[in-house]
Amino acid sequence: MKIVNPEWFVVAGGDFNCRTGCEDSLPEEILRGSYLTPERSSKDITKHTETEILMSTLNEGGLIILNGRTRGDEIGNFTFLNERAASTIDLCTISVNLAQPNCHSS
Repeated sequence: MKIVNPEWFVVAGGDFNCRTGCEDSLPEEILRGSYLTPERSSKDITKHTETEILMSTLNEGGLIILNGRTRGDEIGNFTFLNERAASTIDLCTISVNLAQPNCHSS
């Protein structure tokens, strides 16, 4: 994982239409001192064939997925649920520098 530009603070979320399972593990040192966990949890363990492409794109952009690694979503809840199906395709991402506790220091 790289910081593309330390001055960019990106938050992007929405329907990515891609099931990622628990992908997006990060080195512990990237999140040291933050409230985020290096490993993601997810009730949705399915991965689409496009998962690798999405993860590569996020990584190149210096973005990490918040779903399943934040307070209040430690178990990685489903973002879509009805009587026939459940999935996590709605994702929230942030630039990795926002995850670091000193990101606003001058």
